[in-house]
Amino acid sequence: MNLRSMPRCPGQLVIVALVMLLGESCAARSATSPLKETYWKLTHLEDKPVILADRQREPSLVFRSQESRVTGFSGCNSMTGAYKLDGDQVTIDRVIATKMACLQGMEIEGAVFKALEQVRSWKIAGRHLELYDSGGKMLARFEARPVQPVK
Repeated sequence: MNLRSMPRCPGQLVIVALVMLLGESCAARSATSPLKETYWKLTHLEDKPVILADRQREPSLVFRSQESRVTGFSGCNSMTGAYKLDGDQVTIDRVIATKMACLQGMEIEGAVFKALEQVRSWKIAGRHLELYDSGGKMLARFEARPVQPVK
């Protein structure tokens, strides 16, 4: 919008300013998050939402740029592994984890490790990362979140 097309009435100017402001904030919310160095919170395993117990730590992944490492939390244990990226193709392997037993989160953890073994491709839409198997079936869906401080 340029100055010549701006409305002459003060009330219309306020409405135009609000529309422009809302348009920018909507665009910012739908901006695509980068795969690497983003904190990805697990929200779905296949088509089922991930429901956490009270005070349970959220499963998450971060694809690190340095050394092509993936780090995260699987529901009970911290984990790390390697990934190989080629366009929209990705494989995750050599995943290792701490060996704690937890009262909550073990079923999620098992499903997370199973999904990571099968990942072959990825797609980001806005703030959501989806990981797929070789047949195109969605294995996991994540949401970009601000980086969580280490406690």
